Amino acid sequence: MTRRFVLAALCATLASTSLPAFAGGLSKAERKALEQAATDAYKGKDIWALKDLPVNTGLTMGIPWVGPIAEATPQGWTIDASTGMSSTMGSAQSVYFSVRPNDKIRFKETEYDDGVLTLTFTGVGNAEGRDTKIKCTGMTEFGQLQASLGELITTTDPVDASWSSEVKAGIYNRKLVNGMSKRQAYLVVGEPTSASVTEEEGKKIETWHPRQDYGMRIGYSMALEATGFPNEIRFEDGVLVGIATTTGGGVSLD
Repeated sequence: MTRRFVLAALCATLASTSLPAFAGGLSKAERKALEQAATDAYKGKDIWALKDLPVNTGLTMGIPWVGPIAEATPQGWTIDASTGMSSTMGSAQSVYFSVRPNDKIRFKETEYDDGVLTLTFTGVGNAEGRDTKIKCTGMTEFGQLQASLGELITTTDPVDASWSSEVKAGIYNRKLVNGMSKRQAYLVVGEPTSASVTEEEGKKIETWHPRQDYGMRIGYSMALEATGFPNEIRFEDGVLVGIATTTGGGVSLD
């Protein structure tokens, strides 16, 4: 038996055997089962984002692409919230904060590659055109995936029906309203770029610096998308105070 024949026979045997994927530790059947479970859990359902879910957008040789930043693992989740842009000869990429807290999204598809399961979602309603992706790594069963994703997305409206009509309207329109709690304000502005906590006259003072732009969506536009939020907001004992009628920065809340 020749060496070439032996090698060919070995390759044929490996191709027909359900072996675990070296990168992800899942067999083909387990991988398909995980993808199907994710599809069954989210397809056709209303979904809301609980966090900012940015993506990398890029242009390579004239072709636009989108890559995930938010990552779910068995240990939890991570999101690289830095905004930046880089370019080389023939390509460019930038972080774009496409989906924001309380944006409504719909499940689109799954993709499994090199041990990473990526879920793609499309924005609907006020979030139409704002799509995102979440990568899931190290997952061996759907229970792990669902637990980590539950910190990033939900199938339950995060806006409590008992909240005042003014607060609910502010959240839906991404406008801050005096008297909002931190949770309510977070659904408007998302993760601040920085925050600090002090105490004044027995009151806990928390200051947030909301994001001033959503970054640049390479391949679709070449301009930063402004958020329109004040550059600083202030909470006293967990209650939002001192919001001016103007937005976009320059307002002192001291």
